[in-house]
Amino acid sequence: MTKTYTFLAVAIVFLAIDSRVDSSQDVMKDLSVKFGESMNQCIKEMDLPDVSADVFNYWKEDFVITRRETGCLFSCLAKKVNMQHSDGLVHKDNTHKFAMKHGADAEMATKLVDIIHTCQNSISESDDCLRVMGIANCFKKEVHKLDWAPSADLVTQELMAII
Repeated sequence: MTKTYTFLAVAIVFLAIDSRVDSSQDVMKDLSVKFGESMNQCIKEMDLPDVSADVFNYWKEDFVITRRETGCLFSCLAKKVNMQHSDGLVHKDNTHKFAMKHGADAEMATKLVDIIHTCQNSISESDDCLRVMGIANCFKKEVHKLDWAPSADLVTQELMAII
């Protein structure tokens, strides 16, 4: 009987962890889609070439952004949702609020802000677009380590429906 209870307790813990990962991936999908809503507007405002392939491939684990223009797009998107100060640095409070507003709990929002801040501090690039490109690549890598990365295909489908 004790073995049965032990097994059930272990199974419940694993299910709780698994559902947290799934819900984290759902939250990251929602955050990604919300973040990308102004993509067309930013592309027009900045007269950027078509960087949609970079955006649609972003969450693929082996994909690395190499185009400066994609960093420019991400910088513009961050400014549109008030996640970036005018000096190009991340606005921690607004980023935390953005994450919470779109499904993250306080713990997840804090972790995401910490990741972005750590990534920002690891990039010593003065060009805003290249710095944001580096931060985006670092952020994605860290989110994949947590197994929070959303499906690139699902993000693409939802972005295509709104842009």
